[in-house]
Amino acid sequence: MYVCLCNAVTDTELVEAFEAGMDDIDEVGVMLGAGSCCGTCRVFVEELLNDFHTSKRVEKKTLFYEA
Repeated sequence: MYVCLCNAVTDTELVEAFEAGMDDIDEVGVMLGAGSCCGTCRVFVEELLNDFHTSKRVEKKTLFYEA
């Protein structure tokens, strides 16, 4: 799904960027363009980033308890 229409950035591209280590909304704007034009998508990009980090924390906890 397109998240940023101005720069044609998809949610998949954003998640891949987060997995590659981008963890700042401004960095995402510079590298992918999402949130850097009209700003309409900026809140959604931030939500995706927060959800990504939350899911990673849950995964780490789960792996820790299973070990």
